[in-house]
Amino acid sequence: MSVNIDHLYTVTIPADTTVAFGAAQTDFGKIELTEARLDPGKAVKVSLTHSDLKNSADTAKVIPYTVTDGTATFASAAYTAKGDSTALKINITEADWNQAYAGSYNDTVTFTVEYVDAQ
Repeated sequence: MSVNIDHLYTVTIPADTTVAFGAAQTDFGKIELTEARLDPGKAVKVSLTHSDLKNSADTAKVIPYTVTDGTATFASAAYTAKGDSTALKINITEADWNQAYAGSYNDTVTFTVEYVDAQ
């Protein structure tokens, strides 16, 4: 007798977030491995990339920001078990807020999910 069980995983990523003017830190939600049936020695890696918040009337006018896990800049993490998660924060310095032009700003954060060898 034999059986083959395919790997399966579900990753939840943060939804669209509004940042309040002047906020030094804003909760961005969390990345979470909500379902996980992984092969031995495998992990689910989630990476994120972003640029700056861009003014909708003049994209040369920007507000720089960072995404952190609460302590360090977040670039990627590997998850191996259901429930593994990382809470994210959006950080904008007071100096960057003070230099911002009036208007609406936006940016797209891109999350990439990969099935990789565990480290």
